[in-house]
Amino acid sequence: MIRANTFRSTFVILSIMTTNVETHVYARTVRNRAKYCELHPGVYHWIQQEVYAKNAVWQKVYTNQVLMEQYDWVWLLDARDAMIMNGSIDLRVLVGKLLLEEPKRSIDVIIARDFNEMNAGSFFIRSSEWSKQLLTHAWLQDEPSDHWWQEQGSLMTMRDENRVGFKDHLMELEQQRSTLFNAYFFGPGKHFQDGDFLLHAPSQGWGGLYNFIHENNLREVMRRSGRVRKAIKWQEGKPVIYYIDAADMKELS
Repeated sequence: MIRANTFRSTFVILSIMTTNVETHVYARTVRNRAKYCELHPGVYHWIQQEVYAKNAVWQKVYTNQVLMEQYDWVWLLDARDAMIMNGSIDLRVLVGKLLLEEPKRSIDVIIARDFNEMNAGSFFIRSSEWSKQLLTHAWLQDEPSDHWWQEQGSLMTMRDENRVGFKDHLMELEQQRSTLFNAYFFGPGKHFQDGDFLLHAPSQGWGGLYNFIHENNLREVMRRSGRVRKAIKWQEGKPVIYYIDAADMKELS
């Protein structure tokens, strides 16, 4: 089945950032995502502040369940150590082109490998009946376990064991193509180049990310001020939508 027409699809960027995140880090991430959404109508940003899962990385699975009821695609993107660097790249076009490479497959998960394994710091999940099954029956059953790479390790296990036919719905890019949406500046293999879509610094933290941007005279996509399109926090197990001013961090009515 050909399902590569993503131009009319809605995308949402999911950020997990609790109130314990440093204010300047929170603000910089919010402004980065807000500017990209401003440039590309049809792309939205959700912030998950309350973590009621085992930890923040597992929270993305629970929040995904909510978002897939409202959006066509979810971009699960690390909040503290990843920055969108090229605002001219349209997410919908990027994903659509990848789907066209294998038009007869029902691809619902797009992820890239780094120099170790697949990396869950930047990947895409389509809202589909299969994806909902993946979240509720396959992925979450691993939360209580002690995977070394936690939710990422669970994805690797699901692939290796082909749970719920995972391989049939998975597009896993090799490391040399990871710079399409998950470029590193360290380690073996291909590195980030100016003009790439995303810069990601797993294991380096926001400090390593910011230093690399500064030392190389780079500039991420950035909104000077203004409101995020949508944000979310949880109260009594239910999502509450609110707007936040990225300049002064005050909630707005």
